[in-house]
Amino acid sequence: MTNQTTVSNHNLNTEADIRPYRINIPQAALDPSTTPVGVAVFQQSDVAIRYAAQQNNNIVHWSEYDRGTHFPGIDAPDLLISDVRQFFRSLRSR
Repeated sequence: MTNQTTVSNHNLNTEADIRPYRINIPQAALDPSTTPVGVAVFQQSDVAIRYAAQQNNNIVHWSEYDRGTHFPGIDAPDLLISDVRQFFRSLRSR
């Protein structure tokens, strides 16, 4: 299998996998949410871009940490627990 074939197969599989979701997105899914959202970004986690996240979400709590990964409950449970508590405290004070 050539590299070109591998890429083509990958693109085909990806397109087949996500196409139904792109075509059939209900309008309500695109409307901004009023539900309060808390975000915790850990050092080696997925990239989170705040301005993009704020477009359709009501972000009331945003934290960034210098350690942790995609699984903070395993490698940084103290940060995760503290962050969740801080988020819910902020909701109670509203």
